[in-house]
Amino acid sequence: MSIPEIQDSDFYILLSKQKLVVIAFLATWCRFCKHIAPYIEKLDRNYGAHVKIVTIDVDKNNKNKFILNEFCIKNIPTVLIFKDGELAASITGIASYDKLSSTVERFLYPKIFPNELPVRLSDSLN
Repeated sequence: MSIPEIQDSDFYILLSKQKLVVIAFLATWCRFCKHIAPYIEKLDRNYGAHVKIVTIDVDKNNKNKFILNEFCIKNIPTVLIFKDGELAASITGIASYDKLSSTVERFLYPKIFPNELPVRLSDSLN
């Protein structure tokens, strides 16, 4: 995956410097993560000029436990979207590219979706 990977130490710096951030919590052993990884890359290709898209490896040296605990990340894949440093949306489980991109667009183009409030989105794994 060509998407930058961040650690706990980079997390708040990134949020303070970027208007819109998408963070995908993934693991190399997770088959559902492998399913959405191409969608995350496609998001970066399509929106990367306006949205900072990064990943966090949930298993990497236990360095990311603070973020996992703070945002109650219990299942992967989980995608968090931050706008102006605040959590705006969360998508847990397998999500289609359309669901991911439409959620990003809602925060990227708020004038098109003026009455939409930040929501928590969850996809069940049926």
